[in-house]
Amino acid sequence: MVTEPDQPRTLQWALAPAAVVIYLVSVSLLPSHWHSVWLGVAVVAAARAWEVRGGVVMALLAGIGQAYGLWQIGGRSLLQQPLVLAGFGWAGMATLVLGYYVGDLTRQARQMAAINADLRQAQQQLGALHQIALSLSTTLDGNRLMEIILEQLGKLWGYDYGAILLVDETTGDLILAAAIGYEAQVGMHLKPGEGIAGSVLKSGVPICVGDVTNDPRYVSGVPGAKSELAVPLTWEGKTLGVLNVEAKLRNAFGPTDVALLTTVAEQAASYMANARLHQHTRQLAITDPHTGLFNYRHYMDQVSAMVNQAQLTGSPVSLLMLDLDHFKRVNDTYGHPTGDVILEQVAKLLRLSCRGMDQVFRYGGEEFAVVLPDADRSVAAMVAGRIRERVATHMFISKQGRPLDFSLTISIGVAAYPQDGMTQVDLILAADRALYAAKRTGRNKVVLHGQDLTGAACDTPPC
Repeated sequence: MVTEPDQPRTLQWALAPAAVVIYLVSVSLLPSHWHSVWLGVAVVAAARAWEVRGGVVMALLAGIGQAYGLWQIGGRSLLQQPLVLAGFGWAGMATLVLGYYVGDLTRQARQMAAINADLRQAQQQLGALHQIALSLSTTLDGNRLMEIILEQLGKLWGYDYGAILLVDETTGDLILAAAIGYEAQVGMHLKPGEGIAGSVLKSGVPICVGDVTNDPRYVSGVPGAKSELAVPLTWEGKTLGVLNVEAKLRNAFGPTDVALLTTVAEQAASYMANARLHQHTRQLAITDPHTGLFNYRHYMDQVSAMVNQAQLTGSPVSLLMLDLDHFKRVNDTYGHPTGDVILEQVAKLLRLSCRGMDQVFRYGGEEFAVVLPDADRSVAAMVAGRIRERVATHMFISKQGRPLDFSLTISIGVAAYPQDGMTQVDLILAADRALYAAKRTGRNKVVLHGQDLTGAACDTPPC
């Protein structure tokens, strides 16, 4: 960009040498001129220390000092001599010019130093923001994203106490999802408007508190905290949560921190929204739309992963294959809409009957599967028995809200690694054979591969 020449500064550069020459020539005409020279040096020093005003004031004081010195040397008669008056006048003018010039240069230098400091700080912040962006771009896992955000805040800017609270889409509460240096446990809930973070969620604007000990809204998160800054995590007009930092010093955060954390929050919110979308899309790809259970494709992936892990660690893993008995009767009697409703009810019973670590799948039609990590045949048989009993005793409701006119039962086949199969294919086939053995020997029963839990042997081993 082309700019016009700086005329005042050019004039200063032209006047400066002339002022120095005039000053030195003029003071040479005065008695005790070395005294006058030192007064000029004092003017320049004052201008360097106190900028323009200091230089001008010191020049006036120097003029008064010179006049007083001349008065002491020769009285009024000396001051009335034309040569002395000329020297005194020109020296005074030159001193004022030098004082103003040096003071103005000092002011400009300090302004430039301040601008350079701001530019260096801005450059460091941009570099840090770029570093966060690079770090966030390495993953689409929401939990890892939050860890990266808090780690970078501490590493790059020294925010040693940080937390991310996310909005629960069901309740609307804030849930502490990740934290560094916090005493509060992950999973803690805050209502909208509760605490400083809850107030940010409700208002949608950042809140900076210099002394939380005097703020009734404060909910303790960091022992000994004095300051807190909370900014909303907003993406496309929707508040996803709150980014929160605390410090043990009063008034630890200012406008610069608010602007910085707001920028970080905007950046973080975009990556978190993208991670949520990715997770939602992935969830749809592996979920059965009717029952909400994992689908067949995910079942095959998980069995493969579990068997591989078992081969490495030597830990057991078991499979259950399940099939609703005479389910065609439900569709023929009540129609397929009621059939879908019954499948949803069965899915809930399966979740209730299994352990927290177990994974439940809809295999296809009225068939289901369960993968039980770290479970041997006895544990798997216990879970299968619980499922069978709950299904047999449950009152199923039709789509119209009426109980079915007949009971519904389920047959279950059990297979365990490594007794019943050393590979994914072998284990699935073993569970499938046990299921068909249960169907052939009367249904509404649990059969382990090679053994009928009711005491009846399988019809055609291996079963």
